[in-house]
Amino acid sequence: MSDPLTLKEQLKKELLKGRYKKALKLLKKVEELEGYKEKLNLELLKALILQLDGRKEEFDKAMKEILEKVIPSEAPELESQFMEVIKRHSHISLKREEPKRSVQEFLSIFTFMEELPRDALGEMVRRITPPTIYKKGEFLCREGEKGDRMYFIAKGEVVVTKKGVWLTHLSRGDLLGEMAFFSDEKERTADVVALTDVEVFELSYRDLEELFSRFPGLEEMMKRIFSRRMKETLVASSKGFSEIKPKIRKRLAERGEMVAFRRGDVVVEACSEEVPLFIIAKGTVGVYRNGEKIAELREGDAFGWDPFPFRAVVESDQASLLKIDPEDAKAAFKGYEEILEEVRGAICKGSS
Repeated sequence: MSDPLTLKEQLKKELLKGRYKKALKLLKKVEELEGYKEKLNLELLKALILQLDGRKEEFDKAMKEILEKVIPSEAPELESQFMEVIKRHSHISLKREEPKRSVQEFLSIFTFMEELPRDALGEMVRRITPPTIYKKGEFLCREGEKGDRMYFIAKGEVVVTKKGVWLTHLSRGDLLGEMAFFSDEKERTADVVALTDVEVFELSYRDLEELFSRFPGLEEMMKRIFSRRMKETLVASSKGFSEIKPKIRKRLAERGEMVAFRRGDVVVEACSEEVPLFIIAKGTVGVYRNGEKIAELREGDAFGWDPFPFRAVVESDQASLLKIDPEDAKAAFKGYEEILEEVRGAICKGSS
């Protein structure tokens, strides 16, 4: 294994030759070997290389990270001098954010994170950015763009749309951006716009990956939490279930499983018996009767459950559907049987 001194010599040579991308790779190796011993120097050098390589946005982000995270923990006595350096770069915000919340304060808003180990949760809260404000009408993210962080909504409301079609709205205590993290492409699947002024905490995907490496088992726990949250949000945003009691929606989400399909897959064949209840999370499904297309269903649409005399076929390249067996769906309405038939009728009408 290379020692830090040898790597630093290689790094110096690459810098002199102007090979900044290679220099950044070597810098990462040096940082791994040095640990936190020279963190401030290494982070400053990284920012300098990014600036030399013309990567302005990444340079700005690196400088802000040094100010907000590295200096307070590694060299607080340098903060005033570093602020003077930043003042020479007017495009970098000088706003000092308010202190981060404690674990208990974080959990008081985001109760769904309670099952995480306290040491892992404490480290996560430490890495989460101070609150960021998005004004009414601002985009938090756009469909198709590469994602690099997830958002925890502390105040306000956002609306989620896809190609101009309303999917759902999220508010205090909700999470967004987790789906892109677990996708291979890391792409946003929808537009998210602030309905009101919104205050969010942000956690970068890079920090999340580092947390997974540091705390064995955390990734699987987070996947379970995100999957459950995604299913609950999907049921809540579905046209057939948006107005029913949250308790029933939660039961439906708990009983469902996510199923992946590809273009041309038949989800349901015409059947005279009860079929599973499906809610579309991603993709489009065509509904056919005697070979004629009678409906096109999209994200948030529900179909099935009752006898289904139609053929449902996936018409997008990929699709993800929440599948709930008919008996499980009925069990979710235990104690609320008086609205069961009304909901089933609405779903049947919407898919035909």
